[in-house]
Amino acid sequence: MTTGRRNYRNKRGEKLKGVTTILGVLGKPALIGWGYNQGLENYDRLAQLVVGILNAEKPVRPGRKLALLDKEVRGFRVSPLYDKRDKAADAGTLAHLMVEKYLLGQPPINLAEYLHANRPPDLDREDLANWKDDVRWKAEGCYSTFKSWAEGHKFQVVCVEEELVSEEWQYGGTIDLGAVIGQTDAGITMSDLKTSKGIYLTHKIQLAAYGKLWSENHPDMPVVKYQILAPHPNGHMQQESWNDLSHELAIFKACLEIDKHLTATGQKL
Repeated sequence: MTTGRRNYRNKRGEKLKGVTTILGVLGKPALIGWGYNQGLENYDRLAQLVVGILNAEKPVRPGRKLALLDKEVRGFRVSPLYDKRDKAADAGTLAHLMVEKYLLGQPPINLAEYLHANRPPDLDREDLANWKDDVRWKAEGCYSTFKSWAEGHKFQVVCVEEELVSEEWQYGGTIDLGAVIGQTDAGITMSDLKTSKGIYLTHKIQLAAYGKLWSENHPDMPVVKYQILAPHPNGHMQQESWNDLSHELAIFKACLEIDKHLTATGQKL
């Protein structure tokens, strides 16, 4: 399932990179531990399978046990490293789309048709069914949590999926369906929707970069507050807010400079 690449261009028609791409220069050491845990999960599944055969209540000849073990081990399917991440991304994309429809007052998505049209290729029937169940459960849960939160708060949606470009810093970004902007007398509150398990520093840096885009293109409507909303499938809405993200914006500017030097020299990290 893809959301499609953005095509940001400056006034000269030159293609610009987006915020998410630029932040790719930041290291993510937490992913090392995450990858290790994915490997452990495969090991645990295999260990449980072996123990189940060895401790079977029904008597089995030793030779037969070895044959069963050999068959199960050879047929054991290791979950791909990014399987969970990809499912989470698919669910996040769907949840964002459901929220967008809600904010715009449009008819809800036909989930069955959507999942069928956006199913990953090369999945057998069982894996496809599991994928649909997992993605649908998380997307519906996150959407329900957001809707409950929205019904308890007063806000005005100023924009949805607005693509912006900074001519000053030469980058682009989208105030998308995850960015709900509520109008106040003093200015606006920019809220970005995340469907991850938590709120991380990269989210704040991303939001700061969006704030720069907004302020440059809408100087008459200053951002007075930043907010990240992370609705969880279990009904819990995790949220954090800040009045100032100047330090995070400085980090983004540093990332932008690093990316420019890498591009100029044709090098990659």
